[in-house]
Amino acid sequence: MTGPERTLIPLGFSEIEALVYCELLRFSPVTGYAVAKTLGRGTANVYQAIAALVQKGAVMVADETVRTFRPVPPEELLAVLSGQFSHKKEEASTRLAEIANVRGDDAVYQLKTLAQTLERARHLISSADRMLLFDLPTKALAALKTDIYAAANRGVLVLGLVDCPELDQPNWIGRGSEALASIMATSEQAIVLVRDVCEHIVGVVSVGNAELLAGMWSENTYLSRVQHGALISRLKFSVPDNGAPASLLELFEQPIRNGGVPQTEGVNKPVTDKSTDSKSVLQSINL
Repeated sequence: MTGPERTLIPLGFSEIEALVYCELLRFSPVTGYAVAKTLGRGTANVYQAIAALVQKGAVMVADETVRTFRPVPPEELLAVLSGQFSHKKEEASTRLAEIANVRGDDAVYQLKTLAQTLERARHLISSADRMLLFDLPTKALAALKTDIYAAANRGVLVLGLVDCPELDQPNWIGRGSEALASIMATSEQAIVLVRDVCEHIVGVVSVGNAELLAGMWSENTYLSRVQHGALISRLKFSVPDNGAPASLLELFEQPIRNGGVPQTEGVNKPVTDKSTDSKSVLQSINL
């Protein structure tokens, strides 16, 4: 199979269905016999594949004495498949929620892919109640930025360490030039998120964030406190003289000194606009 045919396999097409659909894209309308001859496949198998493609909404049949076939345009087909997937996804979500009964525990669980790590990070961020600390490389930050803004928008206190701070984001602290040079030398970079000193994610990605080299997630409170404290130390080391206010860092240090997450009500200004525009969100977290 060539590249176009292979893209259809993950979408639920069999090998022969993918071959037939792509052949019809290349030349149609045409009879099933002609398709079988071009592909060098059995006529009965090709007609069976065409029947399956018709049921999928991928092929149309001419209402003529000699039946010919033409493919539904790719954008139309993909729209149909997307709608079908969304419906199946919603049904699965409902059915699985009915049986879900996963209890919290202190175990440490491995994360195997970058996509899995980022999705787990989105869940962690959405669960944040009072505070969110993070250390994120550029591409991971871009993937999670909207979720972080949303957390700040609902009143979560947010502080992070990033590669390149933006001028309108005073609570995102840039790592120093020495740290960046060290990252480039090792070709590895960390992903760290801690929420409410009770849940954390730690990962190591290749520079460029193309591959997860190692990752773990846990709700272990002790380990989360350790990660929280380590991240605060890195932030304090990176804060320039005109960086994050001392009062902000002090709030994040309280859980380490006092053993609990401080109340942060009144620290963030309420945001009336529910959009996740960066400026409106940062108004809510700028002390």
